Amino acid sequence: MANFEYAFNKILFYEGNYSNEPFDKGGETKYGITKNTAKNYGYFGDIKNLTIEDAKNIYKSLYWNILNLDLVNDDKIATEIFDISVNCGTYKAGLLTQKALNIINKNQSLWKDIKEDGIIGTQTITILNNLSNNDKNAFIKTLNGLQFMYYYDITKNNPINEYFFRGWIKRTWLLLYFNI
Repeated sequence: MANFEYAFNKILFYEGNYSNEPFDKGGETKYGITKNTAKNYGYFGDIKNLTIEDAKNIYKSLYWNILNLDLVNDDKIATEIFDISVNCGTYKAGLLTQKALNIINKNQSLWKDIKEDGIIGTQTITILNNLSNNDKNAFIKTLNGLQFMYYYDITKNNPINEYFFRGWIKRTWLLLYFNI
C-alpha cells in the first residue's frame, strides 16, 4: 500500500506557498490548491489562510483517493501518478498511466492492453502492482515522457504557457530530485 504522507511531502516541494500569478488560469493558489478546488472540496475561507492540513485533506480526497493510489504497492509509482494528477488533473494522470502501460507491454506479451479511459481501476492497479523492476523503470520513464509531451502540446497551443513551462518540466524529473 502506497504511503500518502510520503507522496504529499514530495508534492509540497513543487507547490510552495501562496501564489497569484497573473498568467495562471487557476488564479489564487496555496500549496498548489486553487481557490476553486478548495471551494469544490468545501473550504470557503480565504485561500491565503488554507493550512497544510487543509491542503493534505483536499489532496487525499480529490486526487489520491479518486485514483485509488492506496491500492498501489510501490510508493515511487504512486507518487509519480499523484504528482501528475495534481498538476494535470486526475483524468489526465489516469490516462497517461494507461497509455504508458499499454506502450511498454511488448505487443501484449507481458499483459493485455487496458482500456485508456483515465480511470485507475482494478485492471490498471493489478498491472502496476505486478511490474518487475525493469518494467517499473520503463513505466516511469515512459510516464514522464508522456507528461513532458502533454506540457509541450499545451504550451504550443497556448504560448502564454511558456511562462510556466520550465517549472512544469521539472516535474518530469521527480525521481531525480528525490532519488526515488
